[in-house]
Amino acid sequence: MHVSIRAAFINDRVMLRPGELVDGYRRGWLRDADVVALALAASSAGAALPPAAEELALLLATDLERVGDLVEQLAGQLPGEPDPGAVWTFLALAWLYEHRDRYTEPLAVLELLYDDLDHPPEMDPFIRFMPGKPVGDAGLLRRWAEHCAAEGERYRHRDGRQ
Repeated sequence: MHVSIRAAFINDRVMLRPGELVDGYRRGWLRDADVVALALAASSAGAALPPAAEELALLLATDLERVGDLVEQLAGQLPGEPDPGAVWTFLALAWLYEHRDRYTEPLAVLELLYDDLDHPPEMDPFIRFMPGKPVGDAGLLRRWAEHCAAEGERYRHRDGRQ
């Protein structure tokens, strides 16, 4: 499942760390302009950024062809970060939940995402085919919404946002 997640959606939920920015770009979930917008948001918030991230934040719209190279430079400038993919699981789940009305079968699309993300255990409570889960779309949708809300709160606190 391919999803492009916009910078505004992400910035409303979490300030990405540099490793998370690299991971999202490599997964194809960020467009070049969104990478620049996210780097600019982090810079504007006063985050300490590696040189390549600072350069990304200053790119002009006419220089977007440089994003891929700068992201790879950024990847080489990073210390190890704990699981940069965890934030993308949250963002993909939140994006899909908020846009579920675009899909005839949002729970089926959720299951495709579950496969694409290599079956993260945090998604088990709202996947229809998991053993021991109560059946019923309403219950699954409720657990999905609760998960997105709880993770959203966790990421807001991580960034010191209110």
